[in-house]
Amino acid sequence: MSKSANEQMSKCDLGRSRTLAPRDWDKLRGGISTPTKMLRLTVRREDFMKLLILGGQRDGYVSRCSTYRGTYRSHPYYCDQVQENHEVNQAFFWFCEEGGEIGVVHDIVKAKHLLRAYENLSPPQHFELVEAVEGEKSPLVGNECLGYDLSAGFNNSLLWSGMDINESNKEFQSDETLKILRPLLHLIKIHFKPKLNSNGFLTYCQQATFCLDCMLTIETLSPGFWEWGDYEVLGRYRISVT
Repeated sequence: MSKSANEQMSKCDLGRSRTLAPRDWDKLRGGISTPTKMLRLTVRREDFMKLLILGGQRDGYVSRCSTYRGTYRSHPYYCDQVQENHEVNQAFFWFCEEGGEIGVVHDIVKAKHLLRAYENLSPPQHFELVEAVEGEKSPLVGNECLGYDLSAGFNNSLLWSGMDINESNKEFQSDETLKILRPLLHLIKIHFKPKLNSNGFLTYCQQATFCLDCMLTIETLSPGFWEWGDYEVLGRYRISVT
């Protein structure tokens, strides 16, 4: 990562700030106790935003739900067609540094700049900027609710296939545990698949929570059935770039 990029990031302080009392800071830290003496801390608004920059379907993984707009999508990439110092690749370097392995960024100004840079390529490359919010929490900047995804690590999703659980798989015929789970999986499919909206999400948080509870019951009966980690309900809010 170039030194200039780091310097520019350190100068960026575009969010609002406020002073927190000890009880407020306890909530942010998960209830860890602090001294009774008033604690004055400046917290930037963007530090708590979880922004995702998502493109089309990931290479090698074709979703059965063509309209899916959740976390299991492609991320920005290094563009070989232009020089390393081109604004697209500089934006990509920033994304890698700030987003890390999970690809969550916090600087909305730089995120919007990245989207515009990729759109200026020939042919244009399109990405979507969304805010991820846990459960029923309110978004900080997102202005259009797309629905609720069931995600792990802000990447993988239980909904990316459109709830198309393949019960005819040969494993369901040979594995005794899967034979037992087959009716439960079918029940989950016929109950929740019709509830998916045009974005491939569940429309309401309560729906998504109930769906996740059902799917985690399958995980309890057959550990490792759902791959890729711990799942949670995440609201998706689209952010206008204009």
